[in-house]
Amino acid sequence: MTRSRPPAHGREPEPETAVELPDPGASAPVANGSNSDRFLAAFRSIEDLLTDETRGRGRTRRRPFAQMVDMSHRPAAREFKQDLRDLQELRNALVHMATRDGRPIAEPHDEAVELIERIARLMAAPPAALAGAVRDVMVCGPDDPLAATLERMNQRDVTTVPVIHRGRVIGLLTADTVTRWLGDAFQHSPRVASPRVADVLDHAANRDAPATIAPHTSAVEAVEVFRGGLERGRAPRAVLVTSTGDEDGKVLGVLTAADVPRLVDLASGR
Repeated sequence: MTRSRPPAHGREPEPETAVELPDPGASAPVANGSNSDRFLAAFRSIEDLLTDETRGRGRTRRRPFAQMVDMSHRPAAREFKQDLRDLQELRNALVHMATRDGRPIAEPHDEAVELIERIARLMAAPPAALAGAVRDVMVCGPDDPLAATLERMNQRDVTTVPVIHRGRVIGLLTADTVTRWLGDAFQHSPRVASPRVADVLDHAANRDAPATIAPHTSAVEAVEVFRGGLERGRAPRAVLVTSTGDEDGKVLGVLTAADVPRLVDLASGR
């Protein structure tokens, strides 16, 4: 689905449901002062988050940092696993190799400080995939006339439209599906009677079935949905962000392969 958003025609999308997304700027504390102070403050915030997440019932001792990173289900921990291991070595050097008066033997580079502070922010408040989705979603119904629906798609410059029946997502109307239907229709009859959207959906391929995610699904997890489908040879045509995370929820946003670069930037905190 492309991002151009001229005025809607025909069926209007339902009023958007308010969803409060994580605020990446209001998360992990950042210390003022030297680079070593800032680095260690960010590292401690990450370590505390991992400790809270991985602490077992009745366990009082903190697990090793690398083990907590491996155990973590936080998207940023998976995305920056190797970076966190490397940054742990720098932390150990700062803490255990100080001068006689307790000062670090060296100050971390600005890049290392910026990286660990960015990871700390992403660990505390993972950016939601919805922030990178098209929010002005065109939808259609199975009984809508196909000609009028295609005209709206052309006016909105979109090629993928969720089909909603009684408040539930039942499929995607895509340009490829329409092409397959046209080929079949003209093969059997030179005339195409006034078709409905439902007539075309019978020609949808497996990859035209939408995937669904919840509003607070992270950008990292949304990228993994596309990546996992691609590895199986069935990358989803679109990923729908719905209010319930399944086909029964209201469609809040749509993600396509064209949105993956934006999702990657969100996941990386850029």
